[in-house]
Order: sequence, then C-alpha cells, then structure tokens
Amino acid sequence: MFYVFDTNICRLAIEKYPAVVQRTEALPTADRVCTTLISFGESVGGWLPVCRRANAGEERAHYYGLLYEVFNFSDPIEFCGSASMAAERSGNQQVV
Repeated sequence: MFYVFDTNICRLAIEKYPAVVQRTEALPTADRVCTTLISFGESVGGWLPVCRRANAGEERAHYYGLLYEVFNFSDPIEFCGSASMAAERSGNQQVV
C-alpha cells in the first residue's frame, strides 16, 4: 500500500499527534509513506513567516525548531511528483 500524506497530516505527524503516530507505526514494513513537494513547500512556507515574526531569543528558537522538524521529518519519507502519479505507480492508494 502507498500512503500520501497531505499538508495537514504531515503537520500532525511532525507534532507527533498520537493517532497519526500509532497508525503510521502499525503499517506493514512493505507499505510506503510519502508526501508531495507541494505539501513540503506549504509546510516550510507556513513556518517561515512565523519564525520571522517571533521575538528574538527563546520564542524564535522555538519556532525555528519547529521549522527544523519539517526538514527532519521529511528526510526518511519519499517525495512524489503528485498524489495521482503515486496512486498510478502503486496501483493501490490510500490518502491519509
């Protein structure tokens, strides 16, 4: 099975939302999880303004830490050009 995480599910996974973590960890090892570059870009684009507006010091460090998690989270998952391409390649799809 091939799972495509949209922007909202990526955010929940980055924030370690229990239901998303449990479902992802319960997947068979043969299953694959990916996101689109569009979702990755939306995540980065959403955090950058927040980082820039944050007060210097701990607040700014906190938000840059969350931005870092977008990159850290994205490292082990695959990127696909589009969710529809991913579905066609896999023959099976579940958009989570």
